[in-house]
Amino acid sequence: MPGDSSVNFSVLHRICKLVVLLCFLHIAVTVVFYVRSFDFRVAFVQNQQSNYNIPMFRNTNRVVSSGLEPAKEEKVLEQPVKKLEKCPETSPLLGVRENGAGPVSLETGAFTAGTSSLTSTRVNKLSRKTFRHRDHRAQPYNRATPENRVCGEAGPSGITHTTRLQNSTPPHNDQDTVRSLTILERLSSIDLPEQQKPGALYNSGESEPIFISGPATSPMGPLRVEFNFSVDLELVKKENPNVQPGGRFKPKDCEALQKVAIIIAFRYREEHLKYWLHYLHPILQRQQLDYGVYVIKQDGNDTFNKCRLLNTGYAEALKEYDYNCFVFNDVDVIPMDDRNTYKCFSQPRHLAVSLDKFNFRLPYVQCFGGATSLSKEQYLKINGFPNNYWGWGGEDDDIYNRVASKGMSISRPTGEIGKCRMIRHNRDKMNDPNPQRFNRIAHTRETMYKDGINSLKYQVLSIQKLDLFTTITVDVGKP
Repeated sequence: MPGDSSVNFSVLHRICKLVVLLCFLHIAVTVVFYVRSFDFRVAFVQNQQSNYNIPMFRNTNRVVSSGLEPAKEEKVLEQPVKKLEKCPETSPLLGVRENGAGPVSLETGAFTAGTSSLTSTRVNKLSRKTFRHRDHRAQPYNRATPENRVCGEAGPSGITHTTRLQNSTPPHNDQDTVRSLTILERLSSIDLPEQQKPGALYNSGESEPIFISGPATSPMGPLRVEFNFSVDLELVKKENPNVQPGGRFKPKDCEALQKVAIIIAFRYREEHLKYWLHYLHPILQRQQLDYGVYVIKQDGNDTFNKCRLLNTGYAEALKEYDYNCFVFNDVDVIPMDDRNTYKCFSQPRHLAVSLDKFNFRLPYVQCFGGATSLSKEQYLKINGFPNNYWGWGGEDDDIYNRVASKGMSISRPTGEIGKCRMIRHNRDKMNDPNPQRFNRIAHTRETMYKDGINSLKYQVLSIQKLDLFTTITVDVGKP
């Protein structure tokens, strides 16, 4: 019995030693892995910085505008680095509009939808002092001068322009400051062709700014449209001093997204036209379009032919300018949202989606009237519009059939953005419903190749370049 107790105690003693040894080993392994894990995170951050060519700003002497203590300064500077795992799709180099537009696209230079916390005032003296875009240097200048503007910043006439780097007072939001700085320095290392650098502020050796594309959308949003007041065209002209004779406007400091001819078929609607000019000129300028307004007036008192007038407007507008987009707008239809851009898209665009006349609903899927846009290629693909619709009704459905027969679809904004108001009015004289419209709609596919822009006949009687629009009076014949 005593011998057995000695053996059992010896075994127990060895087991205890083994357990203690395993505990120490476990602690050692835990410490080693913890240290290795810590080292790995540091290495990862360093590798991440090297990939983006962004140095770690641990030198507190480098940042002097925030007023933080060194320890707090270092902590703030490390935070934005963690967010740079992917290259951002947009660049804050030119700032964003403080009234709601998104940042400038790095690829196109155009404004994107959405909002950003980075504004022009946050790209402050710090970022301008540190940032050097290749051989180009941001020079201080007077913000008030027109030549210092690019599309996106609000100008004296209410037109929006993009702001460049400003010599403004450093903001108190230091995290945004550092985020601006780090992104700006990363952009400085991107090797882009000269003509594709949205951030190149000046040409080499010159002070001439490089133009960028205008914004994709206007930042104004919903508008209040009323018709309970009289419109003075002289006042409209004073409120739109940048509109040239003939209703032409072209952004001075940027390249417009498209060249747009806006064509209105017209007769007996002088008051409606005044409202249209009052509301649309400011909208179109805020959308930074290179545009012209053409009012095609049918001469005489014979039956009205809307589509023949629209085809005439297309042909006459191209004689004046190299337009690549055409908007066909009824004179009594006014958009209620700035974001309903009067430009062309990859598919024919129906702009007047939600009319107040129909309780702001699309009356039927095939509806394609009120306000539409087609590119030059799309227009020619469907052979323009039919010339044989005399009187009211049917032509819009015929155009829809032409679009569908060519395998194209109708593009529309959302019902909210596509809201429009229609001016209430009685039907015009000599514009009675077309009794043949249903039969013609049924045979669109057979007639569209011989009835359209290729068969258009008209006679121009006069062309007047007025202050806010070009009026072309034509004789389109009789039914």
